[in-house]
Amino acid sequence: MLLNIPPKFSYCIKIFKGKPIQYLDIGCGNKSYEYTRRILPNVKYFGLDLTINEEDKSGLKSGDELIEMDLNTDSGDRIPDSFFDYGQMTHVIEHLNNGEQVLDMLLKKIKPGGHFYLEYPWYGSVNFPSKQGTLNFFDDPTHVRVYDIVTLINIFIKNGFVVKKAGRRRAFKRIVLFPALYLYYKITAKPNIAGIFWDLYGFPEFILARKINKHYEN
Repeated sequence: MLLNIPPKFSYCIKIFKGKPIQYLDIGCGNKSYEYTRRILPNVKYFGLDLTINEEDKSGLKSGDELIEMDLNTDSGDRIPDSFFDYGQMTHVIEHLNNGEQVLDMLLKKIKPGGHFYLEYPWYGSVNFPSKQGTLNFFDDPTHVRVYDIVTLINIFIKNGFVVKKAGRRRAFKRIVLFPALYLYYKITAKPNIAGIFWDLYGFPEFILARKINKHYEN
């Protein structure tokens, strides 16, 4: 089970150790709160996505909320500032042309002492082989921009964050178990085999940062 917990959750578990928190999920998809709550049962869940169906809201608990939002155009005024303990945006920013402005807006929603986890494709993935799913950046035709880590870290700094960890994401356990995972995917003919190559190749890049104040004055 622990092998299958994505880093966006495993870091949250290590930081908060099961305490109740306000959790912001950017690009939440359909009913991601159900999966999130299985791993983080004490979160108050707040999800954002381009399209939210009424059916998606059927399992929400009191205090949870889903908001339909186009990050390309929305100012984010409907989301309270300095409110969330933990925010995560995983493989969303590469779909946005205005990612720097969106990240700047979202970081303001994290309270002092809170954390934010950002994950996106490493720029070097443009040279990776293509696989079913996404291993090469261009395997996904909805990717519109490659982002560099220095620019993104500076946005965190501007918003009063200190970076705790950053770089290419490579889970040692998944690398060691790659032969078994590869054989399993081949035998079962599972789709999107590219995902098991991510740690081996170092496809994702990530930033985990903690907010220490509201804003650094220029």
